[in-house]
Amino acid sequence: MGTEPTTVKDVLLAKHHDITTFASKDQNRYVLQSVHYNEKEKLLEAVSGRVLIRVPVVEATEDMKDPLPPVSVGAPARDCLIPIAPFKKALDNIPNGGSPESVKWMRLGVTGQESSTKVNLTTFDLETEQNIACKPIDGQFPNCNQVMPKDEPKLTITISAHLLKIVADYAAKYHRNAADNAGIKLEFIDDISPVKFSLPVGDTTAVGVIMPMRTS
Repeated sequence: MGTEPTTVKDVLLAKHHDITTFASKDQNRYVLQSVHYNEKEKLLEAVSGRVLIRVPVVEATEDMKDPLPPVSVGAPARDCLIPIAPFKKALDNIPNGGSPESVKWMRLGVTGQESSTKVNLTTFDLETEQNIACKPIDGQFPNCNQVMPKDEPKLTITISAHLLKIVADYAAKYHRNAADNAGIKLEFIDDISPVKFSLPVGDTTAVGVIMPMRTS
């Protein structure tokens, strides 16, 4: 029998893994002021208490088409809560362009045990390597599987993110209530009909529609 190839357990993160906007801003919810690396399910997770996002991550393997250069700080990534500030700083260090695809990543690693644990966020371009080390946040991140819907959806509609942003920005600016309570009512008929929206502004109610995107 042949020998199984060794797998490099580097977790690779890219610009789209910046999910810090979804993390809690509540000073009393310290654990949620983080980005959670879920080792078991290979996900990054962030929760504010009202909104949750999960984004898959990639593990680098030796048989990848564009293997990444070695780094000086290397260790397999494991479950951890990454503080927001160093996470954002490390993501900002990822080259924006003009470099091979193999260096448009950040490596996540965790070294040490218990009180000495450090999260290492390593970025590199063609010439230099930058490593940001930080202490992970202590605590137990919520089990996100418990709040993810298990039933089959009754209706699925795809709406342009740019159009939703136009409506959301208007609501946040002019809604009768405070910005953090600026609710938008959405009415769905089927997956191809216009989606009606309404929100209170001033002494009246603004109404409109967003056309759904066709996915087939």
